[in-house]
Amino acid sequence: MTETSFAGGVFSPELEDRRSPGSIELVDGKLVITTRSDATVTLPLIGARIEVGGASGKMVFCRHPQHEGVTIYSESPGFVDALWAAGDEGIRAQLRALWEKRKRARWGIAGWVGAGLVAVMVTYYSLAALAGLATVVIPYSVDESIGEFAHEQMGPKELGGAVVEAPEAEQAIAKIIDALKPHLAIEDATFDIQIVRSDMVNAFALPGGYITVFTGLIEKSGTYEELAAVLAHEIAHVTLRHGTTRIVESIGVVVVLQLVFGDVGGLAGLAEELFTMAAINGYSRGHESEADEEGVRMLHEAGINPTGAARFFQTLKDSESGTDLSGALSWVSTHPAHGERIEAIEDHIEELGETRERDLHIDWAAVQESLKTAKDKSPEEGEETKDKSEETGDEAPADAQETTKE
Repeated sequence: MTETSFAGGVFSPELEDRRSPGSIELVDGKLVITTRSDATVTLPLIGARIEVGGASGKMVFCRHPQHEGVTIYSESPGFVDALWAAGDEGIRAQLRALWEKRKRARWGIAGWVGAGLVAVMVTYYSLAALAGLATVVIPYSVDESIGEFAHEQMGPKELGGAVVEAPEAEQAIAKIIDALKPHLAIEDATFDIQIVRSDMVNAFALPGGYITVFTGLIEKSGTYEELAAVLAHEIAHVTLRHGTTRIVESIGVVVVLQLVFGDVGGLAGLAEELFTMAAINGYSRGHESEADEEGVRMLHEAGINPTGAARFFQTLKDSESGTDLSGALSWVSTHPAHGERIEAIEDHIEELGETRERDLHIDWAAVQESLKTAKDKSPEEGEETKDKSEETGDEAPADAQETTKE
């Protein structure tokens, strides 16, 4: 067949940055993309799944069940025609179905509602104001899709370190989350936890419950209650849906509407910076204060001493740890000053009254010591076993399994 070239891009765990633009060719029934760094990724066309989305609504995404994590995409004119010509009846049936769906969406009820919503949004609201409506009009399942998409694109470069296998720390985190779980603002929220080797005294959460904890946070926390305070804070960002609100503030109205109707495909066509941790976690001071307050509430109701939150920030303040938090995930640029946070947290703890403390039976010294022998996971192992509690050892509590993504 005649080879035809199209501008596009690829997501693949085999690439150093996991994502790259490139030039796509259809050769002997296969999609072959050559990236700017001359890497080549191949995807069989026969048996592939075809989807259409993107900010323009014209981005074509190709995936194959035998090539997990690989997506080749393009919105170049003629790409669909080339797929039609090179594909079998299964590919053509998908393309016909997508065309019919697009026509129905254009002229059907959703299309009219969407058009009306655009008019209302553009007329009466700024994009920042629209973000405030995110938790009303966008279902939480969209948060989970956004988080999963972003999570899959983050390798060691984006994370700032390698994912490590640390069963003792994973079990401790699972116990803390299990204690917090009955008190979540979103009852059925679940969490996928990974631990990354880095000196940063920090953690971060993606929409939908994908949480990363840095080894520096575990090493610097004086007690497990301090780690619990940071986890509760990040969980609060998830359940209060601050990450989704932040994304809506950063994107156009068209993609907002796609999110409203459950289409997250448009996110793949956005600037790469959208999925940096700075973009997703660049919360306003108002969001940070809300997360502090919600985190303290959950700790109090779960029977975990919430003074761990104040102690943790006092430790940062005393050691001037802000200088050690450089990089995209630095709390310094977005979080309120440590002194302000300590005062606000202490006031909120006083309002809540005495905490009925429970012992989670976590040997904190042993958890910290275990990090010294923690091994880096291979990329494949990291993707397959991210904080699945049943894989961390026979001692993992059964109820801890409920905190992980299925």
